[in-house]
Amino acid sequence: MCGHLTGTHALETVAVLGLPQFHENEDGIAVSKLIILRKRRSEWNIELTADRENWIRNGLGYIGVDFIDDSADFVGYRISFSGERSRRTPRFTVTFFYLSPKGHTEGVSLGVTWNPAVGRFQEYATNEDPTGFKPEVKNPPHIRSRKTAL
Repeated sequence: MCGHLTGTHALETVAVLGLPQFHENEDGIAVSKLIILRKRRSEWNIELTADRENWIRNGLGYIGVDFIDDSADFVGYRISFSGERSRRTPRFTVTFFYLSPKGHTEGVSLGVTWNPAVGRFQEYATNEDPTGFKPEVKNPPHIRSRKTAL
């Protein structure tokens, strides 16, 4: 996917590494990694990354987490794309679900969209009051609830 996805003059592209062992379903496609690149002048810059090892993040921090569970058992994400954010507000949005090793979606979805006020991708919380953008977490604490001590 490539174009003026965020509604600005900048050109953006989405690249994913799929997980072909899991078929597409109503929640989206299975991926082990997603990257959104944005062209500035003659350079492409990474604006958003999501993968199993480093979670969902932008240049300022982690998106959609309060902490990182190092024992989390997921292989990637199930993602879908939309041209609107909420209440029919036009905006390119990536919706993420965590993907279990057996291919099941886990937890609630996380919507990530371009915030023009700050010039970066952020979580857009539709199920919270107030609805809106949530800041990144620079250094979330790590927990290891299911790992054995070494």
